[in-house]
Amino acid sequence: MLKSKIDNWIRKLNPEQEIFLVLAIAFFLAVFASNYEMMRHIVSPVPYFVKMDTRHNMFLVFEELIELSFVFYILDKREYPFGSFNVQFKFIYIVHAAVIYLIFVYGFKCIAFIIWNISPDAYKFLFTYYVTGGNMSLLSIILVGIVNPIAEEFMVVGYVFNRFEKLSSKQIIWISTLIRLSYHTYQGWICLFSILPMGLMLGFYYNKVKSIWPLVLAHSAWDIIPLLSMAGIL
Repeated sequence: MLKSKIDNWIRKLNPEQEIFLVLAIAFFLAVFASNYEMMRHIVSPVPYFVKMDTRHNMFLVFEELIELSFVFYILDKREYPFGSFNVQFKFIYIVHAAVIYLIFVYGFKCIAFIIWNISPDAYKFLFTYYVTGGNMSLLSIILVGIVNPIAEEFMVVGYVFNRFEKLSSKQIIWISTLIRLSYHTYQGWICLFSILPMGLMLGFYYNKVKSIWPLVLAHSAWDIIPLLSMAGIL
């Protein structure tokens, strides 16, 4: 009985209510935690620091699986066109993902290099962000590299591009990018030189190619390679 009432309530949501509910479920905890961490550093200035371990990785995977389950349940009840996620796969997309990954990595290094040469003090202020890893199991790293990219890219790109389709491409790309930026503020100022250009690049690519998999694969590489390095595996 309760399930039927919930299902009926979900079906009666207007488009704006659905967007708010879906994005809140998908990102509220991440946005809250990220901005709480940012405010903590503003109040008590210390280097931005994140510790990664198996427990952290598995908690992230568990949290995102639950969020995706709720979101997909809601979308299913609202007869959402899941084909709009553009999950068609072509092997050339692996090459696309590799190119996206390399552009981001070396683009970020170029930005950091330029700022360092202009002002080492500015570099230290903007790019001081510590991530440590230890006792990370290979399984937890692989799961993060699978679940996290799917959870983020399907929602922040696939869903956003579909539900905001009446807006211009530029507007949708910026909305997608700002949502992505909102849950990476825990990184401090560095996110303006990493997450912001990354979000714009991924949005621009998706708008042109209309396939989610290159984004997922590139994001997976961004997750797995650093984690393998921090764990001493790579």
